[in-house]
Amino acid sequence: MSCMLLLGLQSVDAQVAKVALSHKGNLTMYNAENLGNALNDALDGDTIFLNGGTFQGGITISKAITLIGAGQNTIINGNITVSYSGTLKARLLDALNINGSISISSTLNGLTIRKCEFTQFYTTSEGVSLSNALFDRCYVTGKYFTIDKRMKNIQIVNSVIYMPFGYAANVGDVTFSNCNVLYFWVSNNVKATFINCIVDNGANQTDSYFSYCRLYDYNSSMNTMQNCVYGSFSWSNIYQYTPDMTGTDGTVVGINGGSTPFTLVPSNPKVNKYSLNVDTQNKKLTVNVSVSAN
Repeated sequence: MSCMLLLGLQSVDAQVAKVALSHKGNLTMYNAENLGNALNDALDGDTIFLNGGTFQGGITISKAITLIGAGQNTIINGNITVSYSGTLKARLLDALNINGSISISSTLNGLTIRKCEFTQFYTTSEGVSLSNALFDRCYVTGKYFTIDKRMKNIQIVNSVIYMPFGYAANVGDVTFSNCNVLYFWVSNNVKATFINCIVDNGANQTDSYFSYCRLYDYNSSMNTMQNCVYGSFSWSNIYQYTPDMTGTDGTVVGINGGSTPFTLVPSNPKVNKYSLNVDTQNKKLTVNVSVSAN
């Protein structure tokens, strides 16, 4: 039901922004201005769907829910604060165009953000840690995407990142795979790993590791680099989208490479399997459908 609802919301006139709260198969509809009410009414495990339209930001997510939009046409004007503390078992944000930042204000495990555009990402204080997080095909447009020692097992894949910024010593558990990165600025021996990435304008105060990357205008001091290609490049191109480029192993580097090339277009649900059970005696038809979306 949830997938069919999402498709239905995507087909609604973009001028009529709506919110749908799904709880155990039951749906509650809200007007766009009542997104905050939907967040308050939601319980752990619920899903909130937003169709194309504009929604007011400055919201706080305090529960283990999933917030799904319809792609670039689902605009949230303002910041999102995640105050939920604990382990998330499903993605938190999906297919949203956020004209603001995403901040983590409580210790969190299992964060997944997919196909979202936003301006900044950071944790709010020294007492907040983030572990086992995935940023999948995201577009970070402003300063900064902050990495620090409180982040453990952070995976960033097929994303466009403007100025990942590191300021705490001995960060070694953040990995960028098939990303386009502009201005990697760090201090205090921050460590990160870059695999099959395109990186432009990297700072030289880092102990990071680069493998099969294309590096432009980069100072190699204090870095470990293996099988990389060097040259000059226009930052405006790397910040946007690039044609296919290959590394020294012949595979495509940057956001167009890997198993999940960059896109902000929401995936259509794919039916994996289904079954029908007809009970003629009780005049009942049972339909079981398993779906997934990449």
